[in-house]
Amino acid sequence: MKINITVSDELVLNALISGIEGGIRYWAGQCTSESGKVNVANLGRVERFYTAPFSGGHIVINETQEIEPKNNQTFKLTLERLQKGLVIMAEKHPFHFARILRDNSDRITGDVLVQLSCFEDIKYV
Repeated sequence: MKINITVSDELVLNALISGIEGGIRYWAGQCTSESGKVNVANLGRVERFYTAPFSGGHIVINETQEIEPKNNQTFKLTLERLQKGLVIMAEKHPFHFARILRDNSDRITGDVLVQLSCFEDIKYV
């Protein structure tokens, strides 16, 4: 049976913040953002950074693998990538997906969301 679930931007944003601020630091380096077309001038600097994917922009995440640095990748975390990551999470990692739905995301759930959105799998544990 296939069902569709609507997940609010706020719930995804909370998981994303947890992931970037505490979850991905062991595999990702500096993150930057590029705002999209929606006017986010009224938001603070931190809010603009995290809301970029929700306003037509993206967050740039740089992989910083120390073992094979030549294999490092750069990802543009867009709304489409986040949506794809959430679908994979719901199918393969329902525990973390349920945490997002309950607004109980922690750094681990945020890390899982970002990795699934970038790699379409969990590459780092």
